[in-house]
Amino acid sequence: MTSISQRLGGFAAGLEYDTVPADVVRRAKACLLHGLVVGAGAATTGLGTAAEKAIGSARNAPEALAAFVNGVVLHARVQEDTHGTFHPGVTVIPAALAVAETEGVDGRTLLAAVVAGYEVGIALSGPLTDRSTPPHRATGVFGPAAAAAAAGRVLGLDAERMTAALSLAAALSGGSTESFGAGTQEWHFQSGQAAMTGVLAARLAQAGAQASPLAFEGVGGFLDCYSGGTHGAGAIGTALGGKWGILDVIFKPYPVCAFNQPPVLAAVRLATEEDVHVDEIESVAVELNWREATYPGIDSRGPIRGPEQAIMSTPYCVAVALANRHVTFEALRRQDDPIINALMQRIHIVADRDRAAKSARLTIALRDGRTIRRSIDDADDQLSWSFEQVVENARLLQPETHLTAEGLDRLVATIDRLEEQRALQSLVAAWHPTPVTHTGLAKHVTGWRPNPRTDHDVISPGPLSALSGLLGAAPPEPGEGLPPLWQSLFFLSWPAQHELGPDGHPRKGRFLPPIPDRTRMFAGGRLRVLAPLVIGAAAERRSELANVVAKEGRRGELVFVTVRHEFHQDGRLSLVEEQDLVYRSGRYDAPFLDGERRPVPAAPWQLPLAADPALLFRFSALTANAHRIHYDAAYARDVEGYPGLVVHGPLLALAMLELPRRFAPDRAVASVEYRLRRPVIAGRPVLLAGRPTGADNARLAVLTDSGEVHAEAELTFVPHPAGSRP
Repeated sequence: MTSISQRLGGFAAGLEYDTVPADVVRRAKACLLHGLVVGAGAATTGLGTAAEKAIGSARNAPEALAAFVNGVVLHARVQEDTHGTFHPGVTVIPAALAVAETEGVDGRTLLAAVVAGYEVGIALSGPLTDRSTPPHRATGVFGPAAAAAAAGRVLGLDAERMTAALSLAAALSGGSTESFGAGTQEWHFQSGQAAMTGVLAARLAQAGAQASPLAFEGVGGFLDCYSGGTHGAGAIGTALGGKWGILDVIFKPYPVCAFNQPPVLAAVRLATEEDVHVDEIESVAVELNWREATYPGIDSRGPIRGPEQAIMSTPYCVAVALANRHVTFEALRRQDDPIINALMQRIHIVADRDRAAKSARLTIALRDGRTIRRSIDDADDQLSWSFEQVVENARLLQPETHLTAEGLDRLVATIDRLEEQRALQSLVAAWHPTPVTHTGLAKHVTGWRPNPRTDHDVISPGPLSALSGLLGAAPPEPGEGLPPLWQSLFFLSWPAQHELGPDGHPRKGRFLPPIPDRTRMFAGGRLRVLAPLVIGAAAERRSELANVVAKEGRRGELVFVTVRHEFHQDGRLSLVEEQDLVYRSGRYDAPFLDGERRPVPAAPWQLPLAADPALLFRFSALTANAHRIHYDAAYARDVEGYPGLVVHGPLLALAMLELPRRFAPDRAVASVEYRLRRPVIAGRPVLLAGRPTGADNARLAVLTDSGEVHAEAELTFVPHPAGSRP
C-alpha cells in the first residue's frame, strides 16, 4: 500500500496541463487572478515592506525569499481565497511563481503547478482541518506541502523526488493560532514561511535529499503532531484526479477572517435592505458554528488595537458592516471610531453546535420594539465565483491597489490566455511582484499615514443660495435635506496667503502627499447617502486617508490618494464620501486624465453648461479653491500645460447631479460614483446628459461638442416603497 506522501507525490508529479478538465483550469486562473489582485492591494498594510526589509528587495532575492515576501503580500489584506480554514493561494501562488520565474517555464506549466499545489493542499486540509485547528494554524500546517507540490511540479520532479519534497515539507510544517487572540502579526508571516518552506523542500528534493515516505502517517509524524492520530490516513489522497478540490475554493468579498464572511454578508444585507441605522439598534445576536465562534479572537469586543484584531473580531466586523453597509480594509484601521466601538458592545456571539460551518444568522433587536433577522446558510455557494465574477470583484478592488485600470485589464487578459504564454515575463510585468517599490514617488509616500481630523460647521443657507445662483437652480429651503455633493460648500479651509504654493494650493496640508514639486488633479469620487444633511443644523465631518499608492501611468509616475469623509448630524452618520485625487511631480506638457470619443445613448435628460471664466471664478471663490488653473490662463497654459482654464472637477460632478434633481425631483439619491476622464477647458460648449438605466438607477455624463466624454457618473436612487412604484 502506498503512503500519503507517495499518493500525493505521484499525483503532483504526473499532472499535465492537457489532462486537467477545462473547468479546473478556469478555476486555477480565477484563483491566480484573485490572489494577485488582492496582493496588489497590500501596499497600505506595510507588511510587504516589513518582509522586504527583513530579507532585502524581493525583486532580486533568491526564489525562496521572494516566495516568502510574496506569501506575506498576498495574505496582507486577509482577502485571499479559502478552503475551510486553509488559504491555499497565499502559499501555492508565491511558490509557483518564484520557481517558474527562475526556471523560465511557460504558462501551461505554471497552471499545472497551481492546480497540483491546490489539490495536494486541499487533499490534506479537507479531512484534517477540523482535527488540527485550533490550536494549530491550517495555512502554516498544510501550506508547505501545497507549496512544495507547486514548486516541484514547476521543476518537473519525478514521483520519487516529489514524494521526498512533500515529506520534507511535512517535517518542516507548523504554525500556531495564539496571535489571533493577541491581535499581533505573527500569523501574517506564516503564509510567507509556508511558501518559502515549500520552495526549499522542492529544491532539497531536487538536490537528492532523502526523506521518509511515512512522514505523514509514521509514528511521531505529521498526523500525530497536528491531527491527533492516524485514523483515516489510508483515504487521504485517494480521490485525487477524480474530485477536484480547487472547485470548492471560495473567494472573500471582504478583508476579514473567513469565519466572519457570513455574518458580514448578513449584516451588509440587513443594513441595506432594511435601511437600519446604528442608533436604532438595541442589540445584535450573531449565531455561528460552535467551532468558529470559539476560534481565537472571534468573540473579542475590544479594545481593538489594530487591523489584526479587527479582522478576527466578529463584533467589530459586524459593527463596521452595519454602520457602513460595506467593509474595507481601511475601515478596519479606525479603532477609535466611537460609533463602531459603542455598537460593538451591543453585539453578542452565540455558539451553536448544531449550526453548519460557514453559516450565520443575525438577529437585531431595534429600539422601537421590532426584531429583524437575516441568515446566510451557505456562504460557500454564494462565494464560489466564476472567473468573470472574480474579474468583477477585481475591478471593485482596483482603486485600493497599485494597479491602474489599464494595468488590471492587462493582468486579466494575460491570465485569461496564460496557456498561450511561452514565458511568464508578461505576467510578472503586469503584476509587479513587490507592490511597494522604494524608488521614484513611492519612496515619499511609503509609511505616510496622516492622522484623521474632525471639523465642525453649520449647514447654513447662504452658500446654498450662492451655488443655486451659479447653477441657475432654485435654492433648497431651510429644514430640507442638502442635495448630494453640496456638502463641498462647507468645512472649508482658508489658509494664510503666505501658506499657499506657486500653484495656489496650500504648501502643506493634512492629506497632501509629501512629494516634491506637487501638482494635483481631482479624479472622481463616491458618495453614499444614509440620511441627507439637514439645512440649518450643525454638522461634523470626520476625515481620514483611505488609501495612497504610487502607480506608473502612460505619462509617468503618479500618486493616487483617496480621502474619506464621514458626515454626522445629531450623532448619526449621514453621508460617507470618498474623493480620489491624482498627484504628479514636476511639469508635463499634457493633462494626465484620458477622455474618449464614443457613441452616447439617447439622453432624455439634457442641460447645457456655460463653462466660462466667470463661472469658474465664482466657483473657486465659493469653495475656497485657489488653484490657479481655474482663473489664471497664462499659468494653466505655460506652467501646467493645459490649453486654457480648466473647469473644476467637483463643479462637473455637481452639475451632473443637477440632472436627476431637475428631471426626477421626486427621487432621492442613495449613492453616486463618478469619474473624471478628461479636463473640460473653459469656453467649450458643454452638455450634461443623463438617462435612467433601470427602476432605481441612472447614468450621467459630461460631453463637449467634439463628442468627447469628459466625466461619467453611476447613480442609485432610494427604492420606492413596496407597492408605490409609479
